[in-house]
Amino acid sequence: MGLSFVNLAMLAGLAALAIPVLIHLLLKTRQRKLRFSTLRFFDILDKQSEKKRKIRHWLLLCLRLLILALLVFAFARPYLGGHSPASTRPKQLQAIFIIDRSASMLAKDREGQRWSRALSAMEKTIASLDHQTRVVLINCGHQADLLAGAASPADALKTLANLKPTEGVAQLRDGLRLAAKLAAGGSHYSNIIYIVTDLQRASCRDLQLQPLPENVAVVLLNFGDRQAPNLAITDIQLSHSAAKFSYVTVANFADEFSEPANLRVYIDGRQTHSVEIQPGAGEVKQVNFLLPGLAHGWHDVEARLEAADALTTDNRRWQTLFVPPPISVLVVEPRQGVKIFQEESFFVMAALDPAFGLSNAPLADFLLEKTAPENLVSKIAPTGGKPAYEAVLLPGLKRLPAGAPAALLAHVQAGGGLMIFINDAVSANHYNLELSQLLPAPLGTVETADDLDWRIWEWERKSPVFAPFNAPNSGNISLSRFTRRFSIPTSGAGVVLARFQDGMPALLERTIGKGRVLLFNSTSDTSWNDWPKHKTFVPWLHSAVRYLARRHEQLPNNAVTSIETGREMEISLGAEFHNKRLRLISPDGKQKELQADSHGLATGLEPVTPGIYSLRTPDGREIQRLAANFPLLESDLTAFTPAEFQRQIARTNSTSSAAQAGLFTDINDGRREIWRTLLLGGLLLMLVETIFGNRTAP
Repeated sequence: MGLSFVNLAMLAGLAALAIPVLIHLLLKTRQRKLRFSTLRFFDILDKQSEKKRKIRHWLLLCLRLLILALLVFAFARPYLGGHSPASTRPKQLQAIFIIDRSASMLAKDREGQRWSRALSAMEKTIASLDHQTRVVLINCGHQADLLAGAASPADALKTLANLKPTEGVAQLRDGLRLAAKLAAGGSHYSNIIYIVTDLQRASCRDLQLQPLPENVAVVLLNFGDRQAPNLAITDIQLSHSAAKFSYVTVANFADEFSEPANLRVYIDGRQTHSVEIQPGAGEVKQVNFLLPGLAHGWHDVEARLEAADALTTDNRRWQTLFVPPPISVLVVEPRQGVKIFQEESFFVMAALDPAFGLSNAPLADFLLEKTAPENLVSKIAPTGGKPAYEAVLLPGLKRLPAGAPAALLAHVQAGGGLMIFINDAVSANHYNLELSQLLPAPLGTVETADDLDWRIWEWERKSPVFAPFNAPNSGNISLSRFTRRFSIPTSGAGVVLARFQDGMPALLERTIGKGRVLLFNSTSDTSWNDWPKHKTFVPWLHSAVRYLARRHEQLPNNAVTSIETGREMEISLGAEFHNKRLRLISPDGKQKELQADSHGLATGLEPVTPGIYSLRTPDGREIQRLAANFPLLESDLTAFTPAEFQRQIARTNSTSSAAQAGLFTDINDGRREIWRTLLLGGLLLMLVETIFGNRTAP
């Protein structure tokens, strides 16, 4: 049995042994001899001790050199080979299977389901291998890992028996990287890589970034059509507002017209909408619908597409919707006995709830109540320390009812919101006197625009009141025209949120106790401005009322969460749930225990199957619903041809050495590796050197 090395080049490190010797010689102490008659007896004793120190120092140097030599030999990976040279031994075959388990393998082509055909082909290929062949199975799901390493063909077949595709994405590049590492023992194995895939383009991205050695054979087991007809539901957007459409997006990923398909929408398991669609080649079609009135709380929405296409898994999609309780709003109406459209609050009421007063009206975001000024005081009296209404909208009044200023102040201090509009009936002196504790700034005199109308030219973009207009193409507030206003000084207890082009305040805010007051320098109708006729008025008024009611962080769709299957995710639940135990309930009823971290971040959520997941506290309280859906990348079944795929695979001229393989695999071909023994010996000698060095005097 001869001694061989895996990393023969590492022996060059023995040259480093000269460094301690040179240091020892260069730092050697040079002594000068001086004789003194009275010290000649001590001279003999010093020579004897000096000889002993020299012996200890040389022993210590040899010990350190031996430690370095052992470490160098250990990294060179010495081993005792067999009786016959490696060049005369027949190489053992290593068959590496890279298995594409992405969701697109669930598709059905003319010849049947892709996965069933792939599984059958793998079983036949493995069964035909010699029993001494080493079989490696690499899983390509959302990450590449080993299903079976160094297994016999019989054991590999057992592993394949229960294997199924995942409902996630896959990257064959990651599988090639792992296969290249496993094939790195070129001198010991004859490697062949089988790639089992449908050649879907989404799974074959960036293959050239992982080159394979020239001496490794690649066999492609292809089980997918280049073009397969497929319709998919790609998105669901929901709004429980009666004034805004919800919609389902359907995409045709084929290059031809699809057959007519039926789209159905289910809410909490009950069908609410059904429509027939036929998207054209490559067309994305949006189907709009209005949600019915929904009760407060969580709701599940499912869209189903009945279509004859290759992949049925992406014909269903889920979404969740949380409907918060409506915001209670009291609107004061000073004009009594007139038609509804003549009331001063008409535009405000229509903006907050277009179906107000109608029978069978859907549940709106705002629960409105209209009252006459004389009933204001009795309506807004706080009960139990809480305001009776979350927000009060007060149009301009010629005379405030008795007790109204004190009642409004108590309402705001208890946490309620108040929006004050003004008009021709408002007396500045009267308002400044009676509402001095509420107004953000005192009112001046009424001004009328001459040649040019006033426009709201700047506004506080960070304020939640104007949050709907932060996104591009979300509306231009400056298009609205204002013809009359009050002069308002910039000094006061409030903050200016918006200004006209000449700097005069248009909207001011003041915080009092637990509540807020907004002063709008115009009317609630169209007598001083035309803003209610513009599309920006509705989202602005909604945001303003939500801000007054402290619901600006609880927008209708903020709790809607859609995630992809096969991908690990985390959810931020806030400081309320820091270090709290949680329970995740999957669509099949199985439960998984989770725990949020110190920041309220819940991790470890990795949905396997599509559907609705519920996140609850241990006592059963539901805090979040998650809609897990099929990954969109897998819906596009466009594939490479085998020739195009082969051109994507890069090759490297330098074959992988056994040294590279030793970094990732534990090759076992009958040889005896002794590097572990050398490394252990070096560690023990380090301990001895430490003890011996501390006992050796300098």
